[in-house]
Amino acid sequence: MKGFLYKELVQSRFRLVLTVLTALCTVFLPLVLIIIDREESSKGVLYTLANDGGLLRGAIIVLGVIASWIITEWMPSGDRTKKWCYFTASTPSGIGGYMCSKYIFMALQSAMYFALCIGLSYLLKFICDSVGGYDIPSFAKLFMALYFIQLAAIAVDFPFSVRFGERAGGIIKAAMYLSLTAIALLVLKNNPDGLLSSIEKLIKKLIAGDFPSYFKFILASGTVLLYALSGVISKFLYLKGIEKHNK
Repeated sequence: MKGFLYKELVQSRFRLVLTVLTALCTVFLPLVLIIIDREESSKGVLYTLANDGGLLRGAIIVLGVIASWIITEWMPSGDRTKKWCYFTASTPSGIGGYMCSKYIFMALQSAMYFALCIGLSYLLKFICDSVGGYDIPSFAKLFMALYFIQLAAIAVDFPFSVRFGERAGGIIKAAMYLSLTAIALLVLKNNPDGLLSSIEKLIKKLIAGDFPSYFKFILASGTVLLYALSGVISKFLYLKGIEKHNK
């Protein structure tokens, strides 16, 4: 399995660079956008970021997490060939070792993104406090919660790519997410005030990290179990998805 992990590291250098750039954009892009906006800069960049930049920072964080999710699941082209699949099955570690290394590497890459986001957010917070005396939220607890949420999303999402390939799997996943979006819109239509209020409360709790200890334990342990179960499922689906790959 060590060989598979080394292979993931070597083939994923570009993905790791993209992960670092995504983390930089997630934290500092709101500041750059405010600087570009001449009208806002007249009030002071740090003032605008501290007083009016919360919504912008939240939107960029959502986009950054989605981008990180896509980059993390991005499979090298060599992994999407039949020859590689058969070779993997013939190695001493076998399919189990390969899938285990794949899931470990995705978890570590995701952890790297969120660790960078937390560190850079504290740096931005320090700059705002030192230069302008503005106290802005670091979103550290939010990033920690989003890490487990992203792992849960990968756990649900990745087996589709393993079984049906990236193209067909992507279509199936898109259909699934569109269905969930349609259901959410129907619920929102029937109970708009209640759902929006619940979403607003949830977002505020995520930002503040205002959750009881048992909820944090359930989120972390539940995600780990789901992630491990996903790895086992992907192991059994791997050979069934060979025909979906290139020659």
